[in-house]
Amino acid sequence: MPKVSPSYLEARRQDIIAAASTVFCRKGLQAATMAEIAEEAGITAGAIYRYFHSKDELAFGCLSESAREVTDQWLTTPPHTASPLADFEALAQSTYGLLNDPLHRSETILSLESILNIAREGDPEAMALAAAEQRRIAGGIAAWIATAQQAGELAPDIDPQPLARALLAGYWGARIARLVDPEADTDAQLAEIAKLLRHSAR
Repeated sequence: MPKVSPSYLEARRQDIIAAASTVFCRKGLQAATMAEIAEEAGITAGAIYRYFHSKDELAFGCLSESAREVTDQWLTTPPHTASPLADFEALAQSTYGLLNDPLHRSETILSLESILNIAREGDPEAMALAAAEQRRIAGGIAAWIATAQQAGELAPDIDPQPLARALLAGYWGARIARLVDPEADTDAQLAEIAKLLRHSAR
């Protein structure tokens, strides 16, 4: 039997992810079945399990690599550069820039559905994990804010933690706004937030 190339395997994996994103957005995470995803992808259900062990793993795979990379950047130790605030703004622009990618629309739907399922079912363990993830990301954002404060670029009386939570909530609001109105200028909204932050240090 001829050996299958890594490029072929990755292409098949991406086909499955694309099919899963379509079915998940159409049917919802809970209602969608592996059989429906396989039919969308034009393969057998058994073939999916060669790439993904479960539906949950497949749903996670639907999150783009770029989105994961941006999240990882927020969680890294902020660099001490000439302008930490400029670095903060550049990373925020990269984060909001993802909203201009059509793929991000399906990611938003999947993420919101996952959160709604957790809230609806009231699973304490799942809710605790989701809350911990929110705190982890907000903590990373707060570290970037604190670094800009230490450089004198943000007012010293700003509390980084609540501000980080507010900025994270605003980002999710922007994601929802783009679902309702794909033409919403979320980049312009971010630019105004950046102006407010810069004015705070004056």
